[in-house]
Amino acid sequence: MLVIVAVGGGLSDRLRLRQEELILSKLAIEAAHAYYQLLVRRVRRFRWLRAACLFSAVIVIYVWRRTRSH
Repeated sequence: MLVIVAVGGGLSDRLRLRQEELILSKLAIEAAHAYYQLLVRRVRRFRWLRAACLFSAVIVIYVWRRTRSH
């Protein structure tokens, strides 16, 4: 399950990156820089949220297996 989430996340990240590169290429330098800074903050936040979700899933599976075996 985690492999599917990781692969799907990577594919969606690459697609989103390509779309953002197209947007950046159409903007003036100043506007592109401002938009790029916004994207950097979004990506950082998104990665933290994804890591938190994956960590939570691992904890839930661990607790579920531990309580099931007792």
